[in-house]
Amino acid sequence: ICCLIENGLYEEGLLRVGCASTKLRRMKHALEAQYVKTPLPVEYQDPHVIGSILKLYLRELPEPLLTYKYYTDFISATECGSEAERKAAIKATLAKLPASNYANLRYLTRFLWLVTQNVDQNKMSSQNVAIVMSPNMLWPRLDKSNPADYLGQVNSSSAVNVIVELLISQWDYFFEGDVDFFVTLSRNKLFVEGKSKSGSSNENLDRHDTGE
Repeated sequence: ICCLIENGLYEEGLLRVGCASTKLRRMKHALEAQYVKTPLPVEYQDPHVIGSILKLYLRELPEPLLTYKYYTDFISATECGSEAERKAAIKATLAKLPASNYANLRYLTRFLWLVTQNVDQNKMSSQNVAIVMSPNMLWPRLDKSNPADYLGQVNSSSAVNVIVELLISQWDYFFEGDVDFFVTLSRNKLFVEGKSKSGSSNENLDRHDTGE
């Protein structure tokens, strides 16, 4: 996420545009082997590859970030009659999450919100971001042996989109304070050149931080 903030916020289709599977596998294996660390060499700086790695990481967690345990609670929240009721039900369910899940969700969704603040350049609205990110944040335990159950679970994807879109677009309702993205990484040591390649940028991030 730190690399994407520095080198991707203005990239058109960030998180939506994929990359070649060979590039994705190469970076995944390099990270797992600790062959690649920051500062990232030039060949590992493509924001679309890094974005794909982020989605793959989330998807390959032992269980979704929003957990199997509270899957039904989240889906039920979207069935409330009004948006205010939906938001209140989602917020109540968020409060049940394990502390580590909650902290990572807060961090991730603040970044996704930041992406949407540059929609004029990257074309990624909160709806667009939710569509590409929600499948990587919440999914049910699939029982493919039961076709009816499987179909119902697949159809719930629209409800998950609603949840993630609300978490992004109305972040300040669900979470408090602000997020320091650069906790364990230094901004000036992310890339070999020591600077962002695209103008996506310190100035842009600082401008949003200052106003909050």
